[in-house]
Amino acid sequence: MKKYFVGFLVGAIFTLSTSVFADDIKSIIGQTVQGTAVVSLDEKEIGSAVIINGTSYAPVRTVSEASGLSVDYSKGVVKMKTKAKQYSAEDIQKEIDKYTMLISSTEEGIERANTSIASGSLSEDELNYLTEGKEQREKLLVSYKNKLAELQAQLAELQK
Repeated sequence: MKKYFVGFLVGAIFTLSTSVFADDIKSIIGQTVQGTAVVSLDEKEIGSAVIINGTSYAPVRTVSEASGLSVDYSKGVVKMKTKAKQYSAEDIQKEIDKYTMLISSTEEGIERANTSIASGSLSEDELNYLTEGKEQREKLLVSYKNKLAELQAQLAELQK
């Protein structure tokens, strides 16, 4: 009998807590629309919103797309994503030129470090400092070359 009473008590607690939680959820279903408002972006009208209980509700797709976001709806979830910026061939070429110069100057720095290290006239501290600097430059060089290859691929794709 004691088990039944405990089970009943736990069930009652869950039932009551669920109904209390449900009271906290505000719903606009069945509410009266008090008016409408124009939705604008940069002084340009993009749509309209309804006003319910003093709050304006605008269509997510309209606002998102006007703001440059893509919108998708799947399984009860509205998904907004930023769109990738489209670069012109001229913009990409400027970046290619920049990375080409970075690669050249980094290679020159590595070569200078190699020459100084090979001279054998450095103290241990100077040798360690140059060796660490050279290693950092070599890592940078790899990342610059990867970025350059990526930019060249983007430019080739854009020129198709």
